[in-house]
Amino acid sequence: MLAMAAMMLAMMLVTAAVAVIVMMVPVVVTMLTMFVMVFIVVLAIFMMMIVIVVLGVLRHCRNAISAQSPSDTGNQHETFEIHKKYLL
Repeated sequence: MLAMAAMMLAMMLVTAAVAVIVMMVPVVVTMLTMFVMVFIVVLAIFMMMIVIVVLGVLRHCRNAISAQSPSDTGNQHETFEIHKKYLL
């Protein structure tokens, strides 16, 4: 009789554990989905920052090259020297 009660209790505990696990599946899926969404947003922001830096470097290079051209004025040459001193 005692063994039967222990077995019934064990079955009830297993059933409760399975129910809790099944109920947690949507929570875990939701948490993973939120993590993926946040990761994508952070990645997009990081990539935009990289694009802005690359565009800035390209703009600087274009300005430095145009300042080096043979038909430069004194002002362009001064700009080139500033670029060369601080950015190159």
